[in-house]
Amino acid sequence: MTPEQFETILREWGRYYGERPGPEWDDGTPDARVIPGGATIHPLERARQFAPGRRRTFVERQLHGRDGVSRRRAMGAAAGLAVLPADFVDPVPCVETRPVIGTPRPDPRYTDTIRAVQEAWLTLRKYWPDQAEVVRLHYQVRGMTRKEKAAQMPGGAIGLRRYKDLLRDAQTWLHARLAR
Repeated sequence: MTPEQFETILREWGRYYGERPGPEWDDGTPDARVIPGGATIHPLERARQFAPGRRRTFVERQLHGRDGVSRRRAMGAAAGLAVLPADFVDPVPCVETRPVIGTPRPDPRYTDTIRAVQEAWLTLRKYWPDQAEVVRLHYQVRGMTRKEKAAQMPGGAIGLRRYKDLLRDAQTWLHARLAR
């Protein structure tokens, strides 16, 4: 693999395992949290749309016409009664049409390549934690310069030259590990 391909793979890994995308990740795709005017929607504002009253009234509003009352009313009218109690009506038979119940769909961004990089990074972290931390900071943290990232090292701030040396050594190790 070429150095450009390797760099692309590491950037994909950083996007998948790193911080949530922000303006520094802008790649031209629309973001669901941004209004066409450019403003973002706060999560609490979004929650207010779904919580105008009590939970019971919300559920009743959502299930209106789907709770079986109309079916029991029609059956009761045919029998000359009002609404039949739910205990007097058999449930509607149905068949599950989904192939797997309760299993979430796999994330299309999680590829075999990203899995391989993560496994290699975990091995690197086991033997050379400083190098692994530099790789994590370099590819998963956005919006900071290398000097700021070097100051964020868990064992204490390191110099920019040491940061670059650790990054180069870690990239060489990861490249050799992934090329096998």
